[in-house]
Amino acid sequence: MPNEDFTYTFKDKSEREITIVVDDESGGSPITAHFEGKKIGEFVVWQDEDGFPLFKFSDVDNGFQCSGIGTEMLRRAFEYHGRMRAPNPDPTNNENPMTTAGHALMTRGVKEGWILPMWEKPEEEEPS
Repeated sequence: MPNEDFTYTFKDKSEREITIVVDDESGGSPITAHFEGKKIGEFVVWQDEDGFPLFKFSDVDNGFQCSGIGTEMLRRAFEYHGRMRAPNPDPTNNENPMTTAGHALMTRGVKEGWILPMWEKPEEEEPS
């Protein structure tokens, strides 16, 4: 069930009103984007074996790509989950290899501090 506290509306680069929803009650914690009531994008964040958020899957419909929607979805995923690990960009033995657009989005996420650099492990906190 969507969480109203994590529902956002913004205008993309084409001035379309896009709604982004974080659904915190279903498996995989999807973040979805909607335009005029139709789902146009989805991100899925899982937890890795250490319980750290792992950005697992992303898709934005073709007519909505390169308009800031993916970046806004990633920003909202970061606000909800905190800093995330990126998926494996290597297509070898990967059933869902990262596209060029996906790689660009992950690079932007690293630059913004939302995503750990590819395959960097989260730092362990020092015991106090």
